[in-house]
Amino acid sequence: MEILFHHTTFKKITNNLPEDTLYYKVEVNNDFILYNVNTLPTLLIFKNKNLLGHIDGYYNNDNIEEFIDKLNNIIEK
Repeated sequence: MEILFHHTTFKKITNNLPEDTLYYKVEVNNDFILYNVNTLPTLLIFKNKNLLGHIDGYYNNDNIEEFIDKLNNIIEK
């Protein structure tokens, strides 16, 4: 099960985020250049329209904790 590919899995592991947290799945476009995206999939994390960080690559059940740790580290900055 690859997390950044399956929306329902991503939603499930992010249910502890603040209520005002939004996330969207977007298509490849010019934002790749704007945000210096070199790897697919890439999760870009924003707060108040400012890029906080990114998480690159696929995550499965074997490394889900790594994904959650990376997400929490970015959000807690």
